Amino acid sequence: MNEKISKVLSLARIPIVQEDNHDIVIRCFNPNHIDDNPSLRIDKETGLYNCFPCGECGNLTKLLYRLQVELSPEELEEIRLDEILRKLKELEYVKETTYHIQEIRGSSFISDFRDFKPDFLNSFDIVRNRSIGRIVFPISLHYVLRGYTMRAIHGQQPKYLHSEDIEFSELLYPYDYVLENKPETIYLVEGPIDALRLISLGRHALCIFGTAWSDTKLSLLLTLAPKNVILFFDNDEAGYTIRTKVAFAIKNFFNTYIITNMHKLGITDPGEINLEQLEQLKYRRWV
Repeated sequence: MNEKISKVLSLARIPIVQEDNHDIVIRCFNPNHIDDNPSLRIDKETGLYNCFPCGECGNLTKLLYRLQVELSPEELEEIRLDEILRKLKELEYVKETTYHIQEIRGSSFISDFRDFKPDFLNSFDIVRNRSIGRIVFPISLHYVLRGYTMRAIHGQQPKYLHSEDIEFSELLYPYDYVLENKPETIYLVEGPIDALRLISLGRHALCIFGTAWSDTKLSLLLTLAPKNVILFFDNDEAGYTIRTKVAFAIKNFFNTYIITNMHKLGITDPGEINLEQLEQLKYRRWV
């Protein structure tokens, strides 16, 4: 697959900016994205590509179309067959690992992923499974593995896959890490990437897994005994709904705060925030 990708880029006259064992990095070709810091990654093995800043993503067939590259019928058929076999492999893998959560494996990170350093990701035992193009997060509670969630790297749908028997209503992530630190202030966010982003910026955060809230999660939060809880959910309708639900559930136990200037700072997703934006956030006590 690597040779096919290189040929496509060569025909489109697009230079390779960076290359490692897994990915090729080029400037994003989305005309609406001024990609001063080249950020579009193409997986060498699968041909799947994704630009996290703007969301441009697809497979090698779509890449040919987007770059207006023409190949011979034989080469096109070979690419189509490769993609069918890759999809079949992904479906078989997901079916297998859905029922055998201990068997989900992957490789440790050796390069940055979404501005996360390899050592940081590896410290949480997060791995990259190239055969299905997903990042694998082991979810533990009291140091007992409870299951996995797997996030698509290249924009595949669904965005997240989960091991079948994981009970998100009973879990916060990464609970054990926060328990070790017992911080005075904890941010609650929707997804695991959101929590890790804040932790990498020096804050303590817990992912509640989307809109899943329960008394069990409240009990876990009470065990951590923070003084302040900041609700930092996505800046959309679903985010507002879960923010209200959680705020009413926890306001009698903690100093509960919401963020008031996300829209002004241009923040829609906590997983994309940088340190400068984080330090400019404004908070209001929920009463």
